[in-house]
Amino acid sequence: MLVYTTQRIVKIPSRLLAITYYIIVFAVILYIGGYALGYSKAYQRRTQLDSVVVTKVKGVIRTDYSDKELAIPNPEFYRRVWDATDAVIHELGSGGFFILTNVIITSNQTRGLCPEDQNVEGAQCTMDKDCIIGRYLKLGNGLMTGKCITSDKNIKVRTCQVDSWCPIEQSRPPLNGITPLLLGTQDFTVLVKNSIEFPEFGVAYQRRNILESATNTYLQKCLYHPKTDPYCPTIRIGDIVNFANENYNNVGLTGAVFSIQINWDCSFDWGKTMKDCLPKYSFSRLLELKNGVESMNNLNPLISK
Repeated sequence: MLVYTTQRIVKIPSRLLAITYYIIVFAVILYIGGYALGYSKAYQRRTQLDSVVVTKVKGVIRTDYSDKELAIPNPEFYRRVWDATDAVIHELGSGGFFILTNVIITSNQTRGLCPEDQNVEGAQCTMDKDCIIGRYLKLGNGLMTGKCITSDKNIKVRTCQVDSWCPIEQSRPPLNGITPLLLGTQDFTVLVKNSIEFPEFGVAYQRRNILESATNTYLQKCLYHPKTDPYCPTIRIGDIVNFANENYNNVGLTGAVFSIQINWDCSFDWGKTMKDCLPKYSFSRLLELKNGVESMNNLNPLISK
């Protein structure tokens, strides 16, 4: 049997019901169009990117302080030229690098027997039996020989003799510990090369932070600044510290760890391509002061000669 059906429409003369109905319809449209499609872009497919970072630091300075300014034994070792080979250590594979900012030089060290540093916990003694043969102190510089001898820093103090590099490392910083010796490294620059790709989207979705429009002349002259030159890959070391709201003189004395973040938040809506995908740099300090003490000590290595 063939049946024809039609809907029955019932009109209810209620202003409240009508307003409620249109509010619900409007809310649904607003959610789908405004939030789901416009704000959260729920229609998009999201994926993680693969990234490789390579850095290269350049710079050269001269530490030409007077004997009075250095106020330290053997000041002649501190007056010299320092370039990136001397002051920069690159970490292979990570893109990270280490820059010397302060140096303490212990000159003319050779293997031998000498008194332990009197400031090392457990190094001071009154008689030979206080120095156990072969014992190593946690912060010491060598193995005890079993003898208690006069300190080479203070004749009124006796310390255990150790088998070590002698004389023991100096602990007194140059420039009275007020200014880092290599303060000029703040003018060193680092070239950051960052290559990314979206493997889920195919080989066409690859990019690097050095833009296609960058010429060799531009790369040699440009210097990153978030407002005037936000896409220059060359960044001044001192600016990294300043952008992280820190002071180079202060962190140069004790050491610190900083992070360079490169944010790639790319959208390929409405015909956009990888050329519209641009990097955004930010900087932060990873180690903070706790109770006035740097949470990582001995970031600045001692140089022995």
